[in-house]
Amino acid sequence: MPASPSQKKRKVTVRPAVKAAAKTAPGAIQRVTELAWTGQQAAAVELASAAIRKADLPVTDRLDLLDLRAESYIANGDLAAAAADANAMLELARRARKPAFLAQALNRRAMVEIRFGNSRDAAVTAADAVKAARDAGQPALEAMGQFRLAEAQFRLRLNEKAVKAATQAAKIFKTLGNTAGQGRAMWAMAAARSGQGNAQEADRLLGEAVTLARRSGDLYGLGNALNMQTFNEPDIAKALQLLQQSLAAFDAAGYAERQGVILHNLGLAYYKLGLYRRARRLLLKADAVAQGTGERGNSGNTRFMLSLVEHELGHAESARAYMQESIALHEAQRDARRSLYQPIGYGRAALSDGDVEAAVRHLSEGAEALRDMDEASLETSTLALLAEAHLRAGDPKGALAASERAAGIHREHGLVEMEDLDRSSLWWQHSKALAANGRATAARDALAKAYRFLVEPIAGLSDEGLRRNYLNKVDGRREIVAAWLADTGNRRSGPKQRIAHLVGKTSLREPFERLVDTGLRLNELRSTDELHEFLIDEATELSGAERVLLMLETPQGLRLAGSLVPKGEDADALLRDIAPDIAIVRRTRAVSLAFSPDKADEIKQRSRIVAPLIAQRELLGFLYADIDGSFGRFHEADRDLLGMLAGQAAVALVNAQWSQGLEQKVAQRTAELETSKSLTEQRATELAIINSVQEGLAAQLDFQAIIDLVGDKIRDIFHTGDMSIALLDRRNNVMVMPYFLEHGERFAVDAFPVGIGLTGRIIATREPLVVNDNYQQRTRKFAPQPIGDTDTGDSSKSYLGVPILSGDDALGVIALYGNEENQFPPSSVDLLSTLATSMSVALENARLFDETQRLLKET
Repeated sequence: MPASPSQKKRKVTVRPAVKAAAKTAPGAIQRVTELAWTGQQAAAVELASAAIRKADLPVTDRLDLLDLRAESYIANGDLAAAAADANAMLELARRARKPAFLAQALNRRAMVEIRFGNSRDAAVTAADAVKAARDAGQPALEAMGQFRLAEAQFRLRLNEKAVKAATQAAKIFKTLGNTAGQGRAMWAMAAARSGQGNAQEADRLLGEAVTLARRSGDLYGLGNALNMQTFNEPDIAKALQLLQQSLAAFDAAGYAERQGVILHNLGLAYYKLGLYRRARRLLLKADAVAQGTGERGNSGNTRFMLSLVEHELGHAESARAYMQESIALHEAQRDARRSLYQPIGYGRAALSDGDVEAAVRHLSEGAEALRDMDEASLETSTLALLAEAHLRAGDPKGALAASERAAGIHREHGLVEMEDLDRSSLWWQHSKALAANGRATAARDALAKAYRFLVEPIAGLSDEGLRRNYLNKVDGRREIVAAWLADTGNRRSGPKQRIAHLVGKTSLREPFERLVDTGLRLNELRSTDELHEFLIDEATELSGAERVLLMLETPQGLRLAGSLVPKGEDADALLRDIAPDIAIVRRTRAVSLAFSPDKADEIKQRSRIVAPLIAQRELLGFLYADIDGSFGRFHEADRDLLGMLAGQAAVALVNAQWSQGLEQKVAQRTAELETSKSLTEQRATELAIINSVQEGLAAQLDFQAIIDLVGDKIRDIFHTGDMSIALLDRRNNVMVMPYFLEHGERFAVDAFPVGIGLTGRIIATREPLVVNDNYQQRTRKFAPQPIGDTDTGDSSKSYLGVPILSGDDALGVIALYGNEENQFPPSSVDLLSTLATSMSVALENARLFDETQRLLKET
């Protein structure tokens, strides 16, 4: 861990002048420390490498530089290079035969071993580092050794030992005035306490760790502490916010491999919400990071979660493969849990596959092994799974024995939130086991606890979409809600008590803010299949709908392009059922919100929204969403939200279809012209130009920024200093010219009436116009072309203008002015027309964005 520099600067770069100023070893060490501390890990590696290459470096300086470079290699995910530097440090230390050097080298090796997932080896190495530091009388090195030892021990689940080592580290760091080190030691203590199920103490320690990290400017330490605060956090919205803050901290610190950990945890959070496809995408990204860095522990955890997600998505074969890979990766670490991975992993897999006998056998083995381990949370969750397996196997007594043991452990820990434990699932399994054994009153009490623990994580959740998803996506929660409503309905409970899961303060800000981000991401997609899946997922996440259908109009009729429905339901059957609703929206072209049955209680009604996908006045299809009243109710704000999403999606669909069609067209034309190398290269160049413009436009939602980007690109592509972009202002019946270039200089010009000059001709005909000779004669024929006090019209000999179209509407004109040496061939017309189409799509996106922002302000 580099020491905190006295001045923390952001965005530092390594320039020749800086390198020259850091020629001395101490100067280089200080400079590398500053670069690493400000997140510039690649620059730190570069500068450290340059300094290390010097042959006359003192051993102390060489060790420091290798240590710093190894840390930056770890941050970048290059564990092999970090291991090489750690080995080089050990070789230097052993040759020098100084215990202080050995302690420093062993501390570095312990960190590398932890990142490789070799926590058992790391614990031995760290203990040796502590001994060497004491022999050298170096408290700073001892503190670091104790911290490394604590981190290795809590990963081995030797939690009480980890607390002891971390406490000693924090004490020494505090004495030395090393605030960052003290905060990191607090984090290690919190990890051990969390593993023991002591959530309250863990949260207290993490609060101190966050404060110390912020005070010292330790972004790495802050990222770790924020991440761990989510382990025992019951509020879903707060947990997601903490994860995003942690991801931002690691990004600023330049730790790519830690960002992979947060991506895993975000995937886990979305798994808990039941948004499995989103979870899968995040977990695959996390797995790619883990594989790239060689971190077997992280990869093992992520493969385990991918197995659970694939089971939920119905991909049994893929789920089994991920589980087997996860077990192999975990067993390679040789940690304290080694004997548990197979029974618990295969037990979960068997339960998901419906092989309840195998599930009971494996989970019983795992639960028995956990009796003598300091693993309260894992033991409780394993017993809850065992209870479920016994119930499904028709063994109510076995189920009750397992669930009573699990409930007892949870009571011993104050019924608090515990890492890796779903409290509502535990008490629901206990309720079912009690009921199966004829203990109705106790079963009702357990159900009340299950419902209470179901509601707690969403009590402060203002985002209704996330609340609805939480309630209706996970099978166990659906069962709890149904059982609770049935039980309280029979006992005529008060309405507040009965529907507590539906009550809460709501805000439209969060979903509308996500809608803005969704619009940007939609516009970046180029594959229609990818876009269809993304749209289904975004509609689900935004609204919390139980069922979402994407339907597209085709010459053969309405086609189901994507769907998400609860297990056991048929999307095609639903499509047939909602045919009358689709027919109404096809006729009105307006978003509809309806409830059925008409006169039923709200909790027994189904809310339905149908939104048309319309772009450039063309009806492309429909987006459908619904939810049953027991899990929520759609409002007018949901109708508006999905209506705006449908508008964004329609534009993105047109863009994607057009882009794919363009690529096919270019490929076809290139094949036809393959005998002509120059023409083939021209087509390839044109496609590259169009793609670059589209990529730039995908990130723009500001009108003037879109105009500037297109104008500048056209200027460069056509090598012209004379061009204009004119837009139609229908309200005032004038043409405005936000982009005008004459002789390479850009300046503002006055608005002019619609309907005159070549611009007016193009607006009227909606067709491109090319004039390669007699420009002045053609201009006079259609009336003078007014462009303020300019001489473009007088000096030009040729002209190319194309309309900017949105469906049948002409939005404006892009025009190029040339001379007798600068004529405009048909290929120029095609290219400029294509760019005008891209611009019209981007302008439509900007309009939708402005409308979203307006609604956001109103909320």
